[in-house]
Amino acid sequence: MSRFFYILGFILVTCSFVQGQKVRLEVSNLQPQVGEYITVQMTSTIGSNFKMNFPDEFQSGMNVMSGMRQDYINGRSNTIYYQTLSGFFTAPGVFNLGPVELRSRKKKYLSKKVKVNVGNQGDLKSGQKRQVEPSKSMPPVFAETNCSENKIYRGQSVLLKASVYSKKEFSSIRNYSPYVIDLKTESINYRPKKELDWEPKKFEGQQYLQLLFEEKVIYPQEIGPMNISPFEMVLSGYGNYVVRSKPSRVEVLALPELNQPSSFSGLVGRFEITSSISDTVANVNEILSLTLKIIGVGNLQNTIAPSIVLPEGIELYADPIETKSYKISASGYKGSVVYTYPLRVLKNNKIEFPSTIISYFDPVGESYISIETYTKTVNIGLQNDTFSAYSTETSNAATQNNQEDKSSKTTDDTALNVKSRLLFFLIIGLISGIWGFIQIRKKRKNRASLRNNEFSIPSKQVVSHSLKVALDPGLETALVLSKMEQCLLSYCSYVLAQDTLKLSRNEIYLLLGNYLSQESLQEVQILFSSLDSIRFGNNLSEVPFKALKINFKQTLDNLLS
Repeated sequence: MSRFFYILGFILVTCSFVQGQKVRLEVSNLQPQVGEYITVQMTSTIGSNFKMNFPDEFQSGMNVMSGMRQDYINGRSNTIYYQTLSGFFTAPGVFNLGPVELRSRKKKYLSKKVKVNVGNQGDLKSGQKRQVEPSKSMPPVFAETNCSENKIYRGQSVLLKASVYSKKEFSSIRNYSPYVIDLKTESINYRPKKELDWEPKKFEGQQYLQLLFEEKVIYPQEIGPMNISPFEMVLSGYGNYVVRSKPSRVEVLALPELNQPSSFSGLVGRFEITSSISDTVANVNEILSLTLKIIGVGNLQNTIAPSIVLPEGIELYADPIETKSYKISASGYKGSVVYTYPLRVLKNNKIEFPSTIISYFDPVGESYISIETYTKTVNIGLQNDTFSAYSTETSNAATQNNQEDKSSKTTDDTALNVKSRLLFFLIIGLISGIWGFIQIRKKRKNRASLRNNEFSIPSKQVVSHSLKVALDPGLETALVLSKMEQCLLSYCSYVLAQDTLKLSRNEIYLLLGNYLSQESLQEVQILFSSLDSIRFGNNLSEVPFKALKINFKQTLDNLLS
């Protein structure tokens, strides 16, 4: 009898183990915070009639996505049924999710329960790392909004990356909802990619495919918490999978007022300054140029001309000329800004230009740093003094040899002085004539080259005609999409007065920002995105396509008006 019960117990345990393998419940994060989205996935090999009761504290935020896929194990193909949903807990505590119930052929199968420990937003202390579930339980697909810094000073930049990680490569993206930043910012695309592509990437020791969706350098224009809302999308290819990133937050601090130098004008980063002067010898009424060059990494776009102290006998002839030479980097703008000050000489004197001081805030050392240029010396009237000394020496020698020839020698020296000056100006004029002739030849060649490569700027009428052709009901869908994109590019060429076929999308958006309002620019971006969504999203049904054509015509008509 005891042997019978032993065998019966062994059979029940075995059946229980097999049953547990047929239905599985997985949760993306076992220790979330209140309000933090998690993904719940139910899978089975016997069907898709999943049933599970959630706690009252769990709030579902996305539609349920169901489907099936094929997995190959040991050379055999197995059908896997799945159901996913996203949501968040509204209160802290320990909650049990599951079990998942599935009925097939009058049999009931149950999954194991999953315990989720939900904490408050402020429970974690500074520097304390939150425990994460084992790597084997990491979700197959998730999204992330990564910020290079979580605390910055105003004037400092932060690099923001929006990425999707997946075990498999999905073929299309639908229903993309971008993140939103609640502070006023300046946003610059960093290393923009022409096409989205999945690339191998390791995350938490596991191999994933990364889709770097967006990479921008953000300059906050206000102080306070900068909250970045999640972005979300639907991935298609292996069924439909909804992904949603976690919210991010960056604290923007005000620059300290303590020990702030009077020469500080808002520069934040790391910088150097150099100076030079066009000539160290000059005459009265000549024009000199003093050049100040600021080099470094930071908010160079906010640089203003430094205040210079002019010595007696020098005046500012015109406003300084600004020359910018920088590009965006992961730490902000990198390069230089040059300021050229035209100066006029007023009187003969030996003049020393005082050093110029600028200050900047170093966010790494959290301190203000002042830097200055070297003192510059200019000799005014040195050329006249040389001629005068020569005349005096000649006159003294003549007096010693013969007092009677003094007036004659003085006349000869004066004539020599005049001839030397005439010769000097003649040489300068000859050199200027040759240089001017070369510049004229260059301008003629450039004009000829421009005439040969002249681009015909489309007019309003041309864009309107292109719109009518694109929306011809007799065209095929694929041809209509191509014509609509050509029409949109033609409108951009009309606004920018240049050929946009040689420009990338990001370059077009950047240039349009100088001519269109923010609302009009967003409408152009939405049109491009809508065309890409229809073309690459395998979504060619009649209803969204007709809506796209109507919206395309209305938007473009408004832009042209």
